[in-house]
Amino acid sequence: MAGLRAWTWTPSTPSAFSYPDGRRPLDFIDILNVGCYTGREAPETALEDFNAGGAGELPPPKQFRRLARWRDRNKPGMPIWLTETGYGSAGPFGTDERTQAARLPRMVMLALANGTDKVFVYRES
Repeated sequence: MAGLRAWTWTPSTPSAFSYPDGRRPLDFIDILNVGCYTGREAPETALEDFNAGGAGELPPPKQFRRLARWRDRNKPGMPIWLTETGYGSAGPFGTDERTQAARLPRMVMLALANGTDKVFVYRES
């Protein structure tokens, strides 16, 4: 690993793209990173990432598994890191602190159980 290089994955990420010399963007990436915020929804069932402002068709556990399968097809062994997740207790998508304390460990466990190698909590205020 020559330095830490991460890439943010989205469902529209082109896996077939290649440069004229045949190399692909994935050839220059050491870590695949994602973020996931479910706001007021439970991590097991949420269909919207409130930080990204968009609705998905799958809840986070299934999204993590889909990402791991994509990685296994395109660059086996590349680590997947969930570099942003958490539950705020303020703002328009905030929860109360009791809900926050219940959901954050579940998000971490769901990510790790479904193909993610590391989890970094960003928002816990």
